Amino acid sequence: MSDVTREPQRALNSAVDDEDWDRVTALIAEHWSALILTDAPALLRALERLPASTLAAQPRYLAARTYLRHLSEGTGSVHRYRHSTFERPTALLDVLVEHTSRAAAERSAGHVAAAVARVERGRDALHAASTEAVEAAQSALPHLHAQWARVREFAGQIEQAVTEYQDAYDLAVLMEDALIRASASASLAGIHALAGHRSAADHWSRIAAPDALGAAAKYAVPARVAQALREHDRMQDDAARRTLAAIDPATLGEYWAHVLHAKARITPAEDAGALLIEIDVAAAAHPDPLSEAGLAGELLASARIDLLLRRGDLTRATAELERAEDALARGSRLDGFELWPAEPGHLTLARARVESASGQHRRALATLTALVEEAGSRPRLLTEALMAAAVACLRLEEPENAAGAMRHALRLAREYGLAGSMATVGHSDFVQLTAAAALQDDDLVTLVHERAQFPDAASAPQLTARERAVLRELATGATTAQIAERLFVSPNTVKTQLSSAYRKLGVSSRKEAEAAVRRLGLG
Repeated sequence: MSDVTREPQRALNSAVDDEDWDRVTALIAEHWSALILTDAPALLRALERLPASTLAAQPRYLAARTYLRHLSEGTGSVHRYRHSTFERPTALLDVLVEHTSRAAAERSAGHVAAAVARVERGRDALHAASTEAVEAAQSALPHLHAQWARVREFAGQIEQAVTEYQDAYDLAVLMEDALIRASASASLAGIHALAGHRSAADHWSRIAAPDALGAAAKYAVPARVAQALREHDRMQDDAARRTLAAIDPATLGEYWAHVLHAKARITPAEDAGALLIEIDVAAAAHPDPLSEAGLAGELLASARIDLLLRRGDLTRATAELERAEDALARGSRLDGFELWPAEPGHLTLARARVESASGQHRRALATLTALVEEAGSRPRLLTEALMAAAVACLRLEEPENAAGAMRHALRLAREYGLAGSMATVGHSDFVQLTAAAALQDDDLVTLVHERAQFPDAASAPQLTARERAVLRELATGATTAQIAERLFVSPNTVKTQLSSAYRKLGVSSRKEAEAAVRRLGLG
């Protein structure tokens, strides 16, 4: 084996120092994958040193420079060929690198529809190319597929993302590209864990081996999130918190929203306010499209809504839902593309929870019924939708339907190891559902009952004894005068107590207050 093959980064540095640009470009073409893994900064420096004449003759390296900046840092601006004096590339690899670098730039800016449009054009070019052209571009394909997968993932096109990541992984194994092999595996672990596919998530996590990535630790973040989700699924929330806390903030990259969403799942009700502030601070540090569009926007919005409902703040939860749906729809349209909702998901479930919290149980059940029909390939979402549907049935005084939904959710939780998803309803609701479905002796139900942190655990204690008493009377349908008479106080005192209780619960009407009383088990 030659010295160049053993140490391509040293040979590249030497060629750059000698300003031997033909040798520099030859080394980059031959050792692209190895250089990214072993010394990405040196590779970027070499690309930035290339003279204008070389870039004009081989424009792939201009796009590759932008591509590497986004791969390494997630920042920068894409080079627009139409604004340059260089000819638009025609060779397959040049075309693929151009589309991919632009897709990465658009994705990093939160422009998910534009990013997908670029990926589609790159895919079309690859499919239309000759066998010889594809073979000539073979060394770059693992990286290109990985970037296309990342675009699909953040656009919410999860099935297509899985296909792209698997293509990237297969090619990386074939070409012995350790970086793409590990990063594609980690991303697949994250996707499958979020969907609730226990076996697939565990399989890809083992392959990713996040502890072995060292300097490339940022590529392990999805696998770390997968680990935390699986710990939560096993009712090991303390372990999940430690896993998420151990992630270096400097390595989060584009997965910052995934980490916050995972944190929201395991945050006790009394800490919901602090996490809401953390989410707002993180979102403010990114351009609006990054925190509002695609999968990141959906994860952040659903996390906010769940935390607000956990605090009993229905008014703000409703406003957040409306804002998020509008922002996601606006950010997902481009030239005929309609990327969101690619499939009903987290925000659809959040909508149903808001509807149920506001007393619109029939509407919530309709939303959940449609979600259940579409969520068959995502057991986590399906389990949580079924639990929410069971609660809606309780409110509608349909105990048999409530019991059926509860049993279905339990079967899924047992099959996929999703105990944590059973605890996404209020504690009193869980107790009622357990009784309605005659599951008091079920081992998994007992485990959830004993170890879960239910979302309403800390909401009720915010109210004084007098406020609770007034709310209980309110829930019976009593008027202000009737409540005053029953509690032996004046109507003005009742109004004062109600005003204080409404403020603490985050509600603004009698209907919303009655729904909160039922949700929190205050009746």
